[in-house]
Amino acid sequence: MANKRYSNEEIYHNEKVSTVLSVISLSVAIIIMIMDFLCRAFVNEKGTFKIDSEYVIILYLISIGVPALNLLPCYNLMDLDEETEGSNNLIKKRVQIIFNSSPWIAFALYWFVAFFILITENENHLGLVPIMAEYLGRMSVSLGFVYVGNLFLIKNCTLIKEERAENPPKYIVERNQRIAEEQREEEEEKAHEKYLEAKAESENLITKCGIKFFIKYYYQLKNLPLADVTVIEDYTSEEKYRRLNAAKKIIDDGLTEITLTGIINKYSGIIDEFVIEQAKKILDSIKGINS
Repeated sequence: MANKRYSNEEIYHNEKVSTVLSVISLSVAIIIMIMDFLCRAFVNEKGTFKIDSEYVIILYLISIGVPALNLLPCYNLMDLDEETEGSNNLIKKRVQIIFNSSPWIAFALYWFVAFFILITENENHLGLVPIMAEYLGRMSVSLGFVYVGNLFLIKNCTLIKEERAENPPKYIVERNQRIAEEQREEEEEKAHEKYLEAKAESENLITKCGIKFFIKYYYQLKNLPLADVTVIEDYTSEEKYRRLNAAKKIIDDGLTEITLTGIINKYSGIIDEFVIEQAKKILDSIKGINS
């Protein structure tokens, strides 16, 4: 067995019990199959092997395969490497354990149906029904070991889940850290994309209204309705409202800070120093309000 990764010894005890019961189940199934085989091989006077049809062979294979496959969940649950185990959800494990021996459910039901037919119809017309019913009836002992072993594995799923909640294994911690890092990078990328979009829009709007115009009429635009802003320059009516609408949109869309930062960084030393100083004052007042 691999190095112990669980502190609860009951987990390992349950795994051993389930494995032993699965081996017993397989052994019983093999013995019953051999006995049935010998009975059918010498059923007539000539001593020839009498198999009623290929369905009996299929029945043999299933009866051996189910308890044999029942050993797999024991090792899958306990001895897989950490990364492989981590990719298997415990709920899926429970489903795998429960339905691993699901053919027995169908055959058990078939046995009851066959038994009902046996006591109500003429046996000469039943074909394979009595053969399968008889054989599956013998296999009911093996069936019991299968399901008892599965109960221990299902209990292990609960114990492992509880232990993981208290003390997550290394691969789970690393996986969670990796997911958190990916989410952080995704958020940063989205924030950067949003910043670039906002920057492009602010540059487009400041081009329409003009840097000096925006700085000069900022407080009026911020505090007054657009129709009450007094523009002293001799613009045409169309030009005036084009500039006012663009400047107002910068403020209304929350682009003032990014616009002022862009003006200071890009146009310092190029545009009038007075304009840059006014931009810095407005920017400082905005940051003071936001802080």
